[in-house]
Order: sequence, then C-alpha cells, then structure tokens
Amino acid sequence: MKKMIYAVKRGRKTGIFNEWLKCSEQTNKYPNSKFRRFEYRSELENEAEDVPGSLRYAIKEAEEYLGDLVYLGERADCLEDASWKEDGFLPFGDESEADNPESFSDMREQEEEEDNEEEYGKWLAGNRNALDVPVGYWKTAEDMSRYVSIIKESESENARTSAAEKLRKELKICLSDVNLSRLTAVYRDKEAKNALGYDAPAVSAFVAQMLRAYPKPELSEIEDVEEEPSMRELLMQAGAVESELRDKVVGQDAAIEKLRAAYFDRELTVRLQPDKGGPKSVYLLAGPPGVGKTFMAQQFAFKLGFPFRRFDMSGYSNREAIQELVGFASTWKDSEPGILTEIVSKHPRCVLLFDEIEKAHISVIRLFLQILDDGFCEDKYNKRDVSFKKSIIFFTTNAGRQLYGAARNENLTLLSDKVIIDALEKDKDLETKQPFFPPEILSRMSSHTVIMLNHLKADAIYELVENDIKNRLIKIKKKYGCELA
Repeated sequence: MKKMIYAVKRGRKTGIFNEWLKCSEQTNKYPNSKFRRFEYRSELENEAEDVPGSLRYAIKEAEEYLGDLVYLGERADCLEDASWKEDGFLPFGDESEADNPESFSDMREQEEEEDNEEEYGKWLAGNRNALDVPVGYWKTAEDMSRYVSIIKESESENARTSAAEKLRKELKICLSDVNLSRLTAVYRDKEAKNALGYDAPAVSAFVAQMLRAYPKPELSEIEDVEEEPSMRELLMQAGAVESELRDKVVGQDAAIEKLRAAYFDRELTVRLQPDKGGPKSVYLLAGPPGVGKTFMAQQFAFKLGFPFRRFDMSGYSNREAIQELVGFASTWKDSEPGILTEIVSKHPRCVLLFDEIEKAHISVIRLFLQILDDGFCEDKYNKRDVSFKKSIIFFTTNAGRQLYGAARNENLTLLSDKVIIDALEKDKDLETKQPFFPPEILSRMSSHTVIMLNHLKADAIYELVENDIKNRLIKIKKKYGCELA
C-alpha cells in the first residue's frame, strides 16, 4: 500500500511529517512556503535505507530535498526518536539551531505539557494560526459560556433550567465531534444525575478550555477562512485523504479510490460552478453491514479537519422525528431549534453522516429532497433557511441485498451507479413490504456519488482482529502498567 511523508523546507516548522494535515499546518498561508511529498510502501516500511520503497529510503530522499537544513533530533536513528514515535515529526533547522539544542528541548517540554488538559488548551490557543480556527467552534464556545453564566448567575429558575438543557445538548454534540475528542475527555466519563448529565466542575473546565482553544477571530480572519485552497493544495488534500483511509479502513481500497476521485472532481466542479445547487458534495455508501461504511465517513471528516456529526437514522423511524431535526415552531411550548439545522448554522463547513438512512421514516427521508436540490433547509424554530452549500453529506445503507447477498468474492465497487440505484429502488422492508426509498430521493442521489462496498475477505478480517487485540493490549499496559505477551 502506498503511503506518504512530507518534507517542509520553508514553513512555520521545518522538517519531515508523516501526515498531510501536519504539513499543511506549517505551510498553509505561510509566505513562500516550500514542501514536497515522498512515497514509500507499507509492505517495505521497515526495510533498510538502500531499499527503494522503504520508509528510510523516503526519509533519505526528503533529507536531500531539505538541503542545508540539518537534523535536530536526539537519536542517530531518526525513527527511534521520540518526536517521530509520538508525533510523526522529524525536526530540521539551520546549523545555528543544531549548535543550540535548547530550542528543540523547549519544544519537547512544550509537547510534554500537552499531557495536562488545562495546559493543552492554553498551548492550542497560543500556537493555532488564527486563520485555521474551524468556523463555528468559537461560536459554540461562546454559546456554552453564556449558558454557564446564566446557570450560575440568573435568579430565574426557568432561565437556569432552559440554559442547562441547551448546554446539555451542546455537550452531546461536542462528544460526537472527533476533532474535539481531546478536549471532551475532561467530562466524557464523568456522568452525574443533574440537569447537565455530567459533573458540573468538569463541564466548567471544558467550556473554559473551548474558549481558550477557539477564540473568536477578527472579522478579516473569518473571511480568510473561506478562502479556497489552491489546485496544488487540493490535489495534496485528496491524496492525503486517500492515504489516511487506506491506512485506517481495511479491505476497501477500491471504494477508497473511487471516493478520492469523486471528492476531487466535486471540489473542482464547485470551484468552476460556484452557483450550483445542493450541498458541496454527497456520497451514498451502500453494501453489506459491518464492512466499514460508517468508519470511512468518520475518518474522511477527521482527515479534513471538519466538524463531524453522525445521525443514527433508526432513531428517526417515526413521523414526528422530523421536528427534532429541523426544530419546533416557536409557538410550541418548550420549542427549540432543530439538531440538524443548528449544527449546520454553526458549522457551515461540516461532514454529516446519516447512518442506515433506509431505517428513517419516509417523511424524514423526503426532508432531504430540498437539501439535495437547493442546498437549504428551513429551521422551523428560527423561521430561517439554513444553507448546506458548504456541507459534505454521507448516506449509508444496507439495502440492495440482491446485489451483495451472494457476491462474497466479487468486486462490487465496479458496479455502475445505475445498477446500484435500481437495486435500492427494488429492495423492500421485510416487515412493511414497502420500498425502502421513494423514487424521487433515489433520482436525486443518482446525480451524486454512489459507491458499493465489498464484503471483507479473510485476510482483512484477520487484520481487523489483530489490530483490535493490539489496541486492547496497549490500553491494558497504559492503564495497569503490565504487558501481556
């Protein structure tokens, strides 16, 4: 499997990085930045330096590209250096930095301080480029801070109750966002029987960290966030997404390649036709259960660095569930904004996953007609249209069994969109005997990307089990300090 490292010759930090996003953090909007990627193969990763395709061979090529910059690490074998093992980064700089190792030791001390959650928030606020602050996170932080103030200071019981309920919903949303997993660890496992559902001091600490980590940017900075990546950055980004998915998602290389190509094509189309209706991009992942559809969408969002929200559509199987998504009219008692519309209004650039869409009520499914056609959905509570034009949407489904039921050894990714859509249209719910999807929603989906994932082969299942065991052993060692053979 092809993998990449990235050498930054001119940027905020110079050196070799194991991920595109780490490289991008150093070069994005940095004046006259210079970097290059170098390939190696996972099956040759541990081979010697003189073996083309090995990781050490790629690092040797990267060192040649870096030219006069010298290695600032602590170990002669760079792959044994803590900076590579822990952070995927090999520091390089000019000779003056090499003669003064304190600059690197200061960096190491800073990285060690990140293990302290409170210090992590301060470090992130101080080191994050303001232009890279995800749109909407600072709004969420300010909203939660306001709710905390109301709970602590308001004399009105109704106001405190309402603020606690709103804060509780924000906390749940943050827990589902993979980009916030480091910060939400403060309260994640500290459930309590109160209005928030979590330990109050832990929640206060989390809100304080969010405010430090995602300060409100200046108006000019907010506008700069909307700037489109260059063609080179877009190509690199698509390649990095593919590389990350191949590394994390097992047994679905063909589907990953199709997703990468579709992502790049759609980004290019949006750039050439900015007024085109609908969301930025839409993907329908079909196929057998348990083959990685949900995980693929989640890792896709994580690699792009966008806010991510998964909706388990089995929880929206009745007609009234649509109001939970788009909100209740403000004239109703205890009315509130919709979960879906609220997320997208705060995070226009986000990745939304509607998991097992066929399990939703037909009225809920029809809600997506307007979103797919026009890229808008009305929030009933605020009585305003919410734009999905910058959002990326994933649907997953286990429907279409007649295609994959007996085809355990076939490459289902080669099936045409029309064949898959026809199968989805014919598949029916075994209980109601009604089709899973109305024809009008399938006609919209057919104009987007449709991918059928394959059954997992024996070697892929073996790799998944092996990885799971390794991860469990690592957790046991970390928690109990003992190593199992």
